[in-house]
Amino acid sequence: MSYQLRRTNTNSVTSTISGINPYTNSGDQNMIQTQFYENKDFYLSAFLMASGLDLVEHRRQGPISVFRFIKNSKLINLVDQYYTDSGEVKPMRYSTYIRTLKSILHNALSESKSENNYVKQNQKGNLSRG
Repeated sequence: MSYQLRRTNTNSVTSTISGINPYTNSGDQNMIQTQFYENKDFYLSAFLMASGLDLVEHRRQGPISVFRFIKNSKLINLVDQYYTDSGEVKPMRYSTYIRTLKSILHNALSESKSENNYVKQNQKGNLSRG
């Protein structure tokens, strides 16, 4: 599974997972739109991933990260387990997904900063396109 960054506007960077369309169940256009669960809890997202769920999308809304998963009964049960402290994941698997999410956040933030620097320099007239 690979993670890719795409820019949605100058203040928002979105990470998507290749092979998963976050807007439909599959390539079939006749299927109804998939329902999603979005959260801003970094450690919950790592827990969900360590429990076997796929992160469909990550996006930044200003300084806040939003994580998107496909909403289903397994996800609802896992969220309940997380918040009632009854969930179980292997510690090394959990720490791996914490590092994975940190990498995704760092890449999105770096991408956002480099775009902002370009925009600032271009607005000052320090860069010219020839």
